[in-house]
Amino acid sequence: MKQVSYEISSQVLEQYDSPQGRAFYRQVMGDSGFNIHYGIYPSENETMKTASENIIRHLQELAQQRGVHLPQASILDLGSGTGGAAHYLAGHFGCHVTCVNISPEQNKINRKQAQELGIDDLIKIEQCSFDNLPGKWSGQFDLVWSEEAFCHAEHKDTVIKEAWRVLKPGGVLVFSDIMEGELNQDTHTFSDRNAIRDLASPSDYIRLCMANGFYHLSYHDLSHHLPINFRKMIDQIDQHYDRLVDNGVSSKYADNFRQSLNDRVNAAFQGNFSWGSFVMNKSTRLEHPHLRSVIEGRNLCRITAEPLTRENLAELGTLYAYDQPLEQHPPVPQHSWPVKYPQRMETGRGLAPLGTDDMTMTWQQEILHARNEVLEHCYQNIAYRDEQHGYFIEWFNQHVESGQKFYCPGVPLLYVLAAPVDHPKAQDFKAFIADGSHGVIINPGVWHTNPIPLIDTEVTLTTTQSIVDASCDCSLSAEHNQWLNITVSTGTDS
Repeated sequence: MKQVSYEISSQVLEQYDSPQGRAFYRQVMGDSGFNIHYGIYPSENETMKTASENIIRHLQELAQQRGVHLPQASILDLGSGTGGAAHYLAGHFGCHVTCVNISPEQNKINRKQAQELGIDDLIKIEQCSFDNLPGKWSGQFDLVWSEEAFCHAEHKDTVIKEAWRVLKPGGVLVFSDIMEGELNQDTHTFSDRNAIRDLASPSDYIRLCMANGFYHLSYHDLSHHLPINFRKMIDQIDQHYDRLVDNGVSSKYADNFRQSLNDRVNAAFQGNFSWGSFVMNKSTRLEHPHLRSVIEGRNLCRITAEPLTRENLAELGTLYAYDQPLEQHPPVPQHSWPVKYPQRMETGRGLAPLGTDDMTMTWQQEILHARNEVLEHCYQNIAYRDEQHGYFIEWFNQHVESGQKFYCPGVPLLYVLAAPVDHPKAQDFKAFIADGSHGVIINPGVWHTNPIPLIDTEVTLTTTQSIVDASCDCSLSAEHNQWLNITVSTGTDS
């Protein structure tokens, strides 16, 4: 693996981490704040602070559209600077964010600001280069995030490969960057004043990302915001010139940078620069060809299964201990007919009779099949799994006329449930691991699939439910172009 060259590393530290660099960028690009990035300006009247938050929200929304589930997602911010984006994500969503940055003084500012905001328990800072991340991070993150940092990488293909390595299968890479234009590529006004060896073009990034295992890639061109970004920076120099000098910025540095920015405005209008955002998913590289075919092009919503407790099951159902006598088990709740159904059902009144019988579940390599003897029905392809403790589900149903009881002592099971809503989305679901000591009775209307055994042998459980199955189905894939990707693990070791 190639590491960032000593020359480039020293230039980056001088640009951002020297006393002069810190004072200059915080004022001129951050407007005295901590978001030292370009911004999205709906109008000339937008403040730099709001514009910087606009790009963060833009990237956040792109990531969520690709299935990143906040706040559960584990996030890695590459080139995190003083932590502006990390603080936003942690403060607004409660996410755990790992910041990677080679600049020690910026990292100190990041840590101090996180403490002042009361989010230091959510922020971890790693002083290293983003082209040589810790080996233990492989496959650990749901989202890799970066803003205007990859431009400093001497070997951009190495950075892309590292981002792919540390993402979980199906994970999301979202980043923005300053780039050269596709046609006019004279960018000396930028590289002369920044620690840059070569700028990539949008097509360069698209080619690199697709060649290194990313798919479902989208590029959003934001280049029309560059001229106003450059003009706003010029205004900051003009308005705060004396303060900059008082804070250690030399007049020569400020004057030269102002001239460079003025030249950049013209260069941006001529198409010499591009600025935009990219979002893409890490390929799952699953061995089973059928799973690859059904998931390809879908949005994966990743959630991590939690241990099942009465508190987190809450309104979704009831937890009961297997060592309780059978007569002390809670009853299966029922609703009288008629009930309003989203889909057509059999006509009838009163309570549907309950039946109790076996449900057999069998893993055939990566695919789970089941047979429910109460309904005398077989379920094919109800779940998939990979070799990295990931489970993939897109089909669920609900029984509005009754709940459903599951009894399977000694077998660890994965329950995936959502509250009764119309047309549920992947983000509505929660995943729970039952350790084999307790059973579950789900409430009427709760969206669910069959409990998923976390062992390889055939599992037979006992189920109690309405004999007249007036269920409604939900296909996340067909309705929302989504699949659930559930991780059964101890979480991110970051």
